[in-house]
Amino acid sequence: MKRITAVCLCLLVLLQAAACGERRDRFTETWFDLFDTVITVTACDESPAAFREHCAALREELQGYHRLFDLYHAYEGLVNVRTLNRDAKNGPVAVDDRLFDLLAFGKEIYRTTKGKVNVCMGAVLSLWHDYREAGTEDPANAALPPETALKEAAKHVSADDLILNPADKTVYFADPLLQLDVGAIAKGFAAQRAGAWAKETLWNAAVLSLGGNVVAFGVNPYNSRGLWNVGVENPDETAEDFLATVSVSDCAVVTSGDYQRYYTVNGKKYCHIIDPETLFPARTFTGVTVICGDSALADALSTALFLLPEREGTALIEATPGAEALWAKPDGSAIQSSGFAAYLKK
Repeated sequence: MKRITAVCLCLLVLLQAAACGERRDRFTETWFDLFDTVITVTACDESPAAFREHCAALREELQGYHRLFDLYHAYEGLVNVRTLNRDAKNGPVAVDDRLFDLLAFGKEIYRTTKGKVNVCMGAVLSLWHDYREAGTEDPANAALPPETALKEAAKHVSADDLILNPADKTVYFADPLLQLDVGAIAKGFAAQRAGAWAKETLWNAAVLSLGGNVVAFGVNPYNSRGLWNVGVENPDETAEDFLATVSVSDCAVVTSGDYQRYYTVNGKKYCHIIDPETLFPARTFTGVTVICGDSALADALSTALFLLPEREGTALIEATPGAEALWAKPDGSAIQSSGFAAYLKK
């Protein structure tokens, strides 16, 4: 089966076109205006009207995370990432619990990944973003950010300068030039929280896909093992098949790769995943998929493993309970963590 990138940027949920049990059919809805990605929800519900009502509630829930984590837009009466980047240098700023929890997770994952995933990399990532946007709009004049500018920006990315006060849920930037960019964890965090909320409030069985972040829960009644099949997109654009198909439930499948957000300079591709050590995109792998029980953790790990050398990445995933990974290499080969094969579709 060929990949369908319009449905999901990195992962495609493979679902049988059949009913989901007595008086509960399967329905699907897709949105294009949140998190700068394609969002698809598929669930078993009593009727089209009930599904639409439940989807409206889920969309509202996701929209709350979208606005809180938005780096580029401000919203009246709301403190989000953009307003923190503007105001947190001036003194502690009170934030919503959800945003505070995201940044607290960011600090935690910074330690777990030994700095490879750093929500304080905004000064560096904004340079790459601007040059990537310009290069995409005008390929003939595409250029790389100057190394001097990158190195200067890298002086202001210390996670120690992100001061979080859990007592009053405030955020303060000890370095006035620090800038947040939560792109490495925001979608995974939102998918995890919204998926848990949907499981408790809306549906017994569903799959939520935010781009390359898939959260599946409940029993798929049309799979003999009760699992949901998820296809992992092959980074090779000429490939006819998925890189792998995994069967999961009550867990997340998340992919980071170099084949969706990139631009080309002098015939060379530069993706959006920047190594904090080199300040340039990593080239060891073309994609990394992580399976684990928490979408936020899977999102962060997929980025970290994309950046880490094979030996260090393998050590990290093997030391993380309940997590497995699949790495795609530029030569078309792939490697797996020790327990990944258990998830492969039987």
